[in-house]
Amino acid sequence: MSGRCTDESKERFDHHQRGFQEIFDHGFTTKLSSAGLIYKHFGKEIIATQIGVEADHPKVHVLWLKVYKEFIEAIDAIDNGISQYSSQEQPRYSNRTDLSSRVGWLNLPWNEPTNPQVIDSRFANASQLAGEEFLARLRYYADAWLPCERHSSFCSLHAASHSMRSVILVSSTVQEHLFQLEAEQGIAGDGLPLYVVYPDETSANWRVQAVPVLP
Repeated sequence: MSGRCTDESKERFDHHQRGFQEIFDHGFTTKLSSAGLIYKHFGKEIIATQIGVEADHPKVHVLWLKVYKEFIEAIDAIDNGISQYSSQEQPRYSNRTDLSSRVGWLNLPWNEPTNPQVIDSRFANASQLAGEEFLARLRYYADAWLPCERHSSFCSLHAASHSMRSVILVSSTVQEHLFQLEAEQGIAGDGLPLYVVYPDETSANWRVQAVPVLP
C-alpha cells in the first residue's frame, strides 16, 4: 500500500516522503502515518460495513472521529516519533504495552535466522493483532459508547446531587461522556462534579470514583 507517494487514486499511502505534512483535520494536528492515511480515506466505509448502515449515516461520522481520537491517532504519533507529553522530565516507568509496541515485538530478533516465509508469517500475525483490536474497539464504541443514554443519565440527576457535587450514573460507560456533557451544558467552576456514583454490573453494588481534572 506504500510506494514513496500518497495517491488515493493509486491506493498508495506512504508518509515518508519529504514535505509530507497531512493531518486528519477536524481539530486534530498529529501528522498522519500510513495507518492514519488509510483510515482517513477508507475508515467511514469500513465502519459503515461493520455496523450495517450506509456510509453517509450520521453515526458513521461520529464513530469515525471517535475511533481516530481514541485509537488511530496514537499509532500516527508513535510512528512519527511524536511524544505524548511535551515535558522533558524522565518517565518514572517504561510502558511498552501499546499496540505499536506489541506489533514491534513480533519482529524477529536480529540473531535469529529468517526467510521470506517466516517474515510473511510474522506480518500476518501483526495484521491479525491490529485488525482484531481495531474491530473490538469499534464494536465497543458502536454498541456501548454511542447508544449510552448520557443526557438523561446526567441531566435528571445532576441538579438533585448538586449540593454534594456528585452525579449518579446509570452505567460506568456514561463516565466517558461526562466532559462532553459539562461543555454542552455550560457547567463549570463550583458546579463541576467531583465524584461519580455508578452501579457495578458485576457485583450488584455501587462504586464511587473521583472525576479527573482532564479527560
